[in-house]
Amino acid sequence: MKFTRTKALLMAIPFFTQQALAAGGLNKATKAVMDINSWLYVFLGVICISVLIYHIIMALMQKESWNEVLMAVGKVCVAGGVLGFANWAWSMFGA
Repeated sequence: MKFTRTKALLMAIPFFTQQALAAGGLNKATKAVMDINSWLYVFLGVICISVLIYHIIMALMQKESWNEVLMAVGKVCVAGGVLGFANWAWSMFGA
């Protein structure tokens, strides 16, 4: 039987993966996902508030109607609902 690098690597994997798993890699990945999640909330919140302020200012200057402001409010609610649904789906199926 010929001893190759592939066989040596396959034999060494069980010895080195325990140290890698014990290094806390899952905790680091979970923290990274939570950081991305909180960044996404802040980013979407700033965008939604900016869109609403823009539409309200345009309606106050009579450049667009208040119906368009209500449509913008509906779109912001949909954007928030999508984020809430994604959070629910992540908690249900992802973790």
